[in-house]
Amino acid sequence: CLRARDTHVWESGLGEDYRQRRLARGRTVLRDGTTGRFVGSGEITLPFTHDDLYNDQRKKRIAPRLAHLPRPQTLALVQGLLETDGNVSRGKEISFSNTSQELAEGLRYQMLRLGVPTAGNARTRSYDHVGHRSDGSSARFKGTLRCYDVRIPAIPELASPLKCIPLTKKNWLTHNGFVFSRLKKKEASDVAPFVFDLKVEGDESYMTTAGLAHNGGKRQGAMCAYLETWHLDIEDFLELRKNTGDERRRTHDMSTANWIPDLFMKRVKENKSWTLFSPHNVPDLHDLYGQAFEKRYVEYEKMAECGEIKLFKKIEATTLWRKMLSMLYETGHPWLTFKDPSNIRSPQDHVGVVHNSNLCTEILLNTSEEETAVCNLGSLNLPMHIKEREIDRKLLASTIQTALRMLDNVIDINYYPTEEAKTANLRHRPVGLGVMGFQDALYTLGVSYGSNEAVDFADKSMEFISYYALLSSSELAKERGPYSSFKGSKWDRGILPIDSIALLATERGEENLEMNTETSLDWTPVRDSIKKYGLRNSNTMAIAPTATIANITGVTQSIEPMYKHLFVKSNLSGEFTTINPFLVAKLKEHNLWDAEMIDDLKYFDGSILEIDRIPDEIKQLFLTAFEIEPEWLIECGSRRQKWIDMGQSLNLYLANPNGKKLNHMYLLAWKKGLKTTYYLRALAATHIEKSTTDINVRGIQPRWMKSESPSGRIKIDRKGTCDPNDDSCDACQ
Repeated sequence: CLRARDTHVWESGLGEDYRQRRLARGRTVLRDGTTGRFVGSGEITLPFTHDDLYNDQRKKRIAPRLAHLPRPQTLALVQGLLETDGNVSRGKEISFSNTSQELAEGLRYQMLRLGVPTAGNARTRSYDHVGHRSDGSSARFKGTLRCYDVRIPAIPELASPLKCIPLTKKNWLTHNGFVFSRLKKKEASDVAPFVFDLKVEGDESYMTTAGLAHNGGKRQGAMCAYLETWHLDIEDFLELRKNTGDERRRTHDMSTANWIPDLFMKRVKENKSWTLFSPHNVPDLHDLYGQAFEKRYVEYEKMAECGEIKLFKKIEATTLWRKMLSMLYETGHPWLTFKDPSNIRSPQDHVGVVHNSNLCTEILLNTSEEETAVCNLGSLNLPMHIKEREIDRKLLASTIQTALRMLDNVIDINYYPTEEAKTANLRHRPVGLGVMGFQDALYTLGVSYGSNEAVDFADKSMEFISYYALLSSSELAKERGPYSSFKGSKWDRGILPIDSIALLATERGEENLEMNTETSLDWTPVRDSIKKYGLRNSNTMAIAPTATIANITGVTQSIEPMYKHLFVKSNLSGEFTTINPFLVAKLKEHNLWDAEMIDDLKYFDGSILEIDRIPDEIKQLFLTAFEIEPEWLIECGSRRQKWIDMGQSLNLYLANPNGKKLNHMYLLAWKKGLKTTYYLRALAATHIEKSTTDINVRGIQPRWMKSESPSGRIKIDRKGTCDPNDDSCDACQ
């Protein structure tokens, strides 16, 4: 059997009681003619360890790391098990027998992964025999043994190597990854109003963790992994979402994000080198930020140069930066988020470190082994608070007060799946009040997203929200008491979000920060209230994406610009055609809304820039996401960020991205003081075919063809019709 697998065995004896056996694999292995040893055979090396073969009770098993191999490796694993403890009877029935229940169940699980159900039973086997030793003595073995048998269908992939007759008819079926066998009994049962999750102890991965983290509805669990830029595995981490390469090194169902220190951005800006370390050698870098991080990081670099740290890698910072940007463009991941502003401006810097954000990059809370960050989110419907082309401040203040009270109530009545989550939420009581419908509010005001007026509105609207969010939380503290970790926080030290910008400038260097610090409100009442009563919540503001609730309320998502004026939106509930009602109303005012306009919107992919009969002022007001320069989105984000104590889900859009544009855009985002960014959106290189429009009224070549040909510029006059009775017309013969 070993020779058939190209494995050579050499055995030698030492006295009568000791024998040594060596294994070597490969046809290039040669046996020495004198000694009989294999040339070059050293110590036995195998691709698994003792723990891969046995559990804590010294029973055989299939180790967790070998339990989810690709199909070819899984088949090889099953074949190996059957060749050792398997049996073929009557030339067609495969069975497996072993004294380890864990191994038998592991084999059944592997067969299910192959889409094959198995049957089996447990039995007690009696044994009574005598063993004889080489010295003439003997020993009697008598007792009972629990044995586990598995009956396995002879599928062709197993029948061939085991030399048995393959199965010709199956009594089960597979569909969408599920295996269905025959029903033994059918009976009615009551449905329990609870969600039950199957958790496999000792066999967990990020996939099982994500699967268990759900809301009990249709939406599946999701997760995101953050990694700091100095980590030795950062280059492999950047490729986790690639669509090519070894699938075992890809995580298509997990989001990823870069957690970038300011020092790296400075090295990129200055075109200097960057050193990657193993966290085992630099354990304190995770918990350091700002100048403390820079000082310690430089010390570690000197230790590496002196040979005190052996495991490190030195690369050019710009090389790593280019790879980060190229992966972001290619896969949308990892997102670029910034460690230092997230921590330096955190109001809770006295109780821990912000080690990462969340799935949508707006939550920035402390985490530790004892605490899992939890945030309770809500969003203000901004266009509902616009009256007579300005913010209705009285109405908005009232809404904020109600929202803060409701979010604070959620903390007390919520269900917490873990003690760490409950501890963190009850101790710090963070909430995240954000906005949605920002683009709709601009339409109502008659302001283009790509304008200074939009930047000013983003600034002043967020200042007003911040003002009353903090004041409302302070009033709740007066009524219910401040959160338990308030003492020592930035709030307690009299530092509001607008004040923390100066701290960031000091830590980073003023030459690396361009944030507006102007105010339009008198903040004295807020400061006095916090000083006297404290705050009920450690954090109060975060702008989430709001995709679902924005759909329900009929407004644009969060702070997003209008994607297109006509497009199809898909989610778990189906597909929905979405049209911009503000544009329709404006076109109706100018008597431009007709069937031809609908056809034009379809043809020009939901954009109005190329529709000649629409006035320029309307085109400027209704710019879509890819028609707005990203500098406007970043500046609006920067103005909001100066008032927010956490972060914002900020997507960036580029119609025709390239390396130079990406570099400029994300360096600007860092310099403008943004704590995080979210997805990079780019237009597809091609367009889908439009089956409901007559393309020939505009030319011969369809718009969605990738490359323009000379025929694309040919125009055809189709207004006239030919006479079918005209004998000179070849088309009518």
